[in-house]
Amino acid sequence: MKTVLKILGALVGLVVVAAVVFWAGWLRAPAPEAVCEHMGELATKETGASAQKVWDQAACVKRMQPPEFGRLKYVKQMKCIVGAESMDGLKSCERGG
Repeated sequence: MKTVLKILGALVGLVVVAAVVFWAGWLRAPAPEAVCEHMGELATKETGASAQKVWDQAACVKRMQPPEFGRLKYVKQMKCIVGAESMDGLKSCERGG
């Protein structure tokens, strides 16, 4: 009986570790502040104007909050935005690219 309990304990432990790895690797999106900061930097770089004139940081952060449902799509889009190197790259993220 002790052997069975040890095996079940090990299996539960593995499931917990797998869940943590899954959360950290696939379901953890960049912070909305970091996403909006990157978008502001791209807008400033491409327009040459100051970020405050081009980008409303507070409105962006409010808009980029994680949804209640559809987290995988949200995470994919936020990672795409942070990895974009131009405004055209941001447009491809909006299309799901």
